[in-house]
Amino acid sequence: MNPKDIIIATLDANRQELIAAVCCALQNYGNSRYAVIAFEQHQDREEALLQAFLTGLKQPDHDAYLAYVVKNARQRSGEGYALEEVQQALIYFEEAVWKTLVENIPCNLQLVDLLALCTRIFTRGRDCLAQIYLQESIAIRSELDDLHDKFYKYLHHAETTPSEEGPVSNS
Repeated sequence: MNPKDIIIATLDANRQELIAAVCCALQNYGNSRYAVIAFEQHQDREEALLQAFLTGLKQPDHDAYLAYVVKNARQRSGEGYALEEVQQALIYFEEAVWKTLVENIPCNLQLVDLLALCTRIFTRGRDCLAQIYLQESIAIRSELDDLHDKFYKYLHHAETTPSEEGPVSNS
C-alpha cells in the first residue's frame, strides 16, 4: 500500500473522531467567530475540509485541497473572519490529522514519511491562505486610500470654494 493510500485509509477509518475533535476545538476557540456557530455547521465544514484533503492527497499537486483552502479563505474573509482565526482552524485540523496518524500507524520511518507528506500539503495550504488574505488586505487598503483621497479633495474643495452658505466655522 502506498503512503497516500495509508493516510487516506487511516483518516477515513477515523473520520468521525477526527471531525469531532476539530469541531470541539473550534467551539472552544474563545472570542472567535467559530465559537458562536452551531456544532452541526462545524461538522459540515470539517467534513468538507477532510474530503478536500483526502481527494487532494490522490492528486499530484493536491489541487482539491488547495482549491478548498482558497475558496474557504475567500469566503471566511468575506464573512469577516480574521486571518488568525482561519489559520487556527486549519491548525486544529492539522493537529487532528497528525494525532490520528500517530495513534493508528506504528511508529517507524513510514510514519515519519507520512507526516512529512501531510506537512508539505498543509504548508502549501497555509501559503495559499496567506496569499488570499494578503490580496484582500491590499484591495481593502487601496479602497481606503481612494476614500481618503476623495475625502481630502472634498474637504479641500469646500475650504477653497466660496459659496453662499459656506463651510461652518467656529469663529
